[in-house]
Amino acid sequence: MSSVLNIPGITEDERDLLGQCLKQLEDSKAINATRRRYFEAKQYVQHLGIAIPPQLQNFETALGWPYKAVKALASRVKFDGFAVPGAEGSAFGIDRLWAENKLGIESHHAHMSALTYGVSFVAVLAGGDGEPEVVIRALSPLTTTALWDANRRRTYAAVTVTESDAGNITELIFFLEDKVVTAKFDGSRWKSETVEHTLGRCPVVMISYDSSPEYPFGRSRISQGVMRITDEAIRTSLRMEVSAEFYSSPQRYILGADESAFVGPDGRPVDAWSAITGRVLVLGNDAENDEKPTVGQFSQMTMQPHVDMFRMIAAKFSGETSLPTHTLGLIGDNPDSEEAIKAKYLELAADAESAHEPFGAAWVDAIRMAVQIRDGAVPEELDLLSTKWRNPMYESKSAQGDMIMKMIQVGVLPPESEVALELLGFDQLTIDRVVADRRKGGVSTLVDRILNNQQPPSNVVDAQQAGSNNQGA
Repeated sequence: MSSVLNIPGITEDERDLLGQCLKQLEDSKAINATRRRYFEAKQYVQHLGIAIPPQLQNFETALGWPYKAVKALASRVKFDGFAVPGAEGSAFGIDRLWAENKLGIESHHAHMSALTYGVSFVAVLAGGDGEPEVVIRALSPLTTTALWDANRRRTYAAVTVTESDAGNITELIFFLEDKVVTAKFDGSRWKSETVEHTLGRCPVVMISYDSSPEYPFGRSRISQGVMRITDEAIRTSLRMEVSAEFYSSPQRYILGADESAFVGPDGRPVDAWSAITGRVLVLGNDAENDEKPTVGQFSQMTMQPHVDMFRMIAAKFSGETSLPTHTLGLIGDNPDSEEAIKAKYLELAADAESAHEPFGAAWVDAIRMAVQIRDGAVPEELDLLSTKWRNPMYESKSAQGDMIMKMIQVGVLPPESEVALELLGFDQLTIDRVVADRRKGGVSTLVDRILNNQQPPSNVVDAQQAGSNNQGA
């Protein structure tokens, strides 16, 4: 690390901040690597050395439950854009920022990382040649970290390692409140390039899951409990594998047989596997005692204790992650009703909703910085900028339609409201198309009424007058 701190172009105070960032990144390296192995079902599990024969200790058994714990929740935390009270996002170019940076995809990447490691980061930078005007990019916590200001609720320094060689950092980007420093090691010394900015804050936002004053960098869905329960399930799976071999080939015994029955044509003893699988089909009497051989089989073991234990472990994992047990591969004999299935996801949906506000606050900060980089300032209207999220309960369209119809009937929602379309689960593109079709339909109705010498509806007249006033202004 000492060589990294010799980067030119930064002050001593900034060098100290860089050192803190790199130490923080190094301290989290081991646990993040462990969580990554569990996420990818590549973690080696220490066996107890009792039920598993030594020659099978290295037999690989994989289980994807930790990935399921992350993916199931991330699939219900669906970012659906931004909302500006009294205005459309297009008025401030927010929809263009969304489209150019493919934030629907980028936000999912950031959320997956936050749920896997407890935290992820998003950098907002001016784009280069061939890039969007403003680049909004998710950064992995495996290579990125930041220093957190609890009072201002934002980062004040961040670093991301972009290249390394044999564990040694060879290229990094250092984010500060007034500049961004890109440094590269050419084999003998560090070279740096500094780009100043006027954001007045570090251009990196932090997305943390289930954070608290004690854990500002959040908590991972792959918790210690999840990892230990996964170990239990893998050990049980391996015991089931080994037991299945004995279950398929139950132990047998032969009494009073001549030794020649267990010798091959080459004079060597027949191996146990050949004897079990049918090599010994005919047995003669014992040559010495002329006794008739007795063949028997020990009582076959049952797999049920292993199955029961695996179900118990799955129930523990369900309690730790709020995942219904049927999503872990345990299917009951009787299918559940629609209401019963819905009830099983209530806790997971509540976890998803609890992530909306902290995740949304980070995305609001990111989009405000993007607007400032592009326009030079942030309009006052964006002080009340908020985020929109999909319903994590996956309601059927018919159920959503019934609910919205009742809200319209009692006057909670006007029939033409875009909010009704949002509640139906339509994305913004579909909503815009529906609104455009409504406007076309309104114009057609107005033309028909004029041709038939009928008075147009009052709402159409009002809309026309409002449009005329706006044009005059």
